[in-house]
Amino acid sequence: MRYALCSIAVFALAGCTVATSPFGNESDVQIQSALDSENGGLSTSAEPPAFSDPAVSSIEGFIGDGADTQDLTTEAAKVQGAQRFHLAIVWGHLPPAHDADSTDAVPSIMDWTGSVSVDAGAIGVKRVLRFDIGDRVLARQNAREVDFVSHTLPHVDGLYLDVIVPANASPTLHFKTKSLTTDIDLSSLVAKPGGAVRLEDGRNGMFFVGYKDDGCAQGLLFGRWRKDRPALGEFRGVVVDGNGDGIGHIRGIWGHAPKKNANVFFGKYIDRQGQFRGLFGGVYGDGGFEGLWGTVDPKNVGALEGYYSDGYERGDGRGVFLGRWAEKCPR
Repeated sequence: MRYALCSIAVFALAGCTVATSPFGNESDVQIQSALDSENGGLSTSAEPPAFSDPAVSSIEGFIGDGADTQDLTTEAAKVQGAQRFHLAIVWGHLPPAHDADSTDAVPSIMDWTGSVSVDAGAIGVKRVLRFDIGDRVLARQNAREVDFVSHTLPHVDGLYLDVIVPANASPTLHFKTKSLTTDIDLSSLVAKPGGAVRLEDGRNGMFFVGYKDDGCAQGLLFGRWRKDRPALGEFRGVVVDGNGDGIGHIRGIWGHAPKKNANVFFGKYIDRQGQFRGLFGGVYGDGGFEGLWGTVDPKNVGALEGYYSDGYERGDGRGVFLGRWAEKCPR
């Protein structure tokens, strides 16, 4: 993929036109036109908190229920050479995305009861995503393993983890459940955002997205995208930091831009008070996206990348996405 937006963070120095945000009562034609512009029609102005948009404020983030009551990673992190990874894992109804057509997959009941573990080091449960009534993270028996009871229909469950791996130990996180058993190579998060493992039923799977903690400004973003019609729509989401705390919101548009002959997206990032934090954009396709992550400093151009999937309910034209962001890090 190649990035498809103005090649600076906030566009102010590149001569890009700053327009009004393409939301509200705009037609598909207006959104389509915005996709062909250099900045997606997005402004750098402040906004009401959560854009004063119920579709943004209603997005469920990672919560504290089920998280560790004490930090189990402290001792492992003290060992010289230990590596720290921040990682979100979600599983459940995650069929391949049909953003370019009107297809929707029918959900099915799945049992994901199981565990995540490392051979050496420690795992901290920072946050939990969803977990319906009757499902739960079980009491911790040791620092290297997290056990849980999980069933999905048609939603997703998930964990936000802090993983410590000692020097010279295997950087492997074992994901073992009744529906899927696989290993996650944490060292691969240096070069790519994560991965997607789908079951043969074409409906269910597991996403993981994370990064190695190198002391720079990094985090995750996740939310929902809506398909107004094939190859055209909008998205809303939440931005979280390394602890899984919500630090802001995003909103934007996506679709095929005929003049660029590319599938592109553009978005705006605000903090929890509505202050402008940056613009971003890039390209998407085949369940993945990547692009540039801008800030209020035009010299600070970072990156974002991740995965998207069709969503929870059949026929609603919606999907979910999970990705990571990183500001430019001085070396």
